[in-house]
Amino acid sequence: MDHPDGNAHSRDRPPAATSCAWPARPDQLIGIRAEVRAWLHSLGLSDDTVSDVVCAVNEAVTNAVEHAYQPRQDRDTVEIEYWADGSELRVEVVDRGRWRPGSVDPRGLRGRGITMMRGMVGTVCIAGGPTGTRVSLSDRRLPGATAIENVEPVG
Repeated sequence: MDHPDGNAHSRDRPPAATSCAWPARPDQLIGIRAEVRAWLHSLGLSDDTVSDVVCAVNEAVTNAVEHAYQPRQDRDTVEIEYWADGSELRVEVVDRGRWRPGSVDPRGLRGRGITMMRGMVGTVCIAGGPTGTRVSLSDRRLPGATAIENVEPVG
C-alpha cells in the first residue's frame, strides 16, 4: 500500500498480509470489525486482546469515515491492512481524504479516540497530510511475545 503522500512506504512485511478497501461509510463498520475479529482469533489471542485491538481499529476507521472526506462521495474508501510479524501484530488504517486537526468539543463528549486507541494497543502512530492519513497500530500480545509500553506518535 502506498503512503497517503504518494510515496511507497517501505516496510518488511510477510507475504501473509491481508489488505482490503471498504467504502468509507458507517454501515461498513460492522463488517470491518467482524473481519478483524476473525483474523485476531485465528492468531490464538485472548478474548480481551481481541476486544482491545478491534476497539482500536474501529476507532481509527470511524475517524476516517467521519472526518476524512468532506464532502462525502460514493468513491471514498478506507483501506485496512493487517499482518502478524514475528511476535507483533500490526494493523494499518488508511484514508485518502484530507487531514483535519482535532477540534475541541465544548461539551467534552468527543475527541478521546486517539487516547482510547493508545490505551488499547501497544503503539499508535498517526501520519496525516493533505492526501490522507495512515494510522498504524501494533501490539506485542501474540502468544510468546513480551509487552511493550505505549509510544507517542512521531511527528
